[in-house]
Amino acid sequence: MAFMLMEPTNQTFQELLSNGVKYQVPRFQRDYAWDKEQWEDLWSDIETINNEQYHYMGYIVLQRKSQHDFEVIDGQQRLITLSLMVLAAMKNIQLLIHKNAEAAENTERLRVLTERYVGSKNAISLKVDSKLSLNRNNGANFKTICSTLVHQIGSQQDFNLALCCTQSAFHS
Repeated sequence: MAFMLMEPTNQTFQELLSNGVKYQVPRFQRDYAWDKEQWEDLWSDIETINNEQYHYMGYIVLQRKSQHDFEVIDGQQRLITLSLMVLAAMKNIQLLIHKNAEAAENTERLRVLTERYVGSKNAISLKVDSKLSLNRNNGANFKTICSTLVHQIGSQQDFNLALCCTQSAFHS
């Protein structure tokens, strides 16, 4: 019988995504299913960070596929939701750039956030090579959001909710 060595670590969201590693939600994992209730619960937890200095987001269980590639076995809903929140913040920054509000500074902010949390751009296609790849039902749409900050397939409910949550953070 083979045993798997589990090495638990505490990492921030930034540490998790800023480490040069890529994460893949496997085909067998359920589709992204969080709705407004789960979004609002997570957001209210995040709003307490100023008082508590951290938020325990629960376990994220990963299986190493290679040195820099992992499959997300558990915790994909939280990981996707946090990623969508970052993308919503980036969408707000992009709107500021279009309004010519501190355009140079906001362009640099957008570049830094893209590299830190989303992925690097392919030099030829200029599409983002995402640090997080979703399953076959959600992957193409998520990749589009990562590259363009636009939700093109179906309704914009999920992306708009992230945008709404992020906008309220900017105003508090």
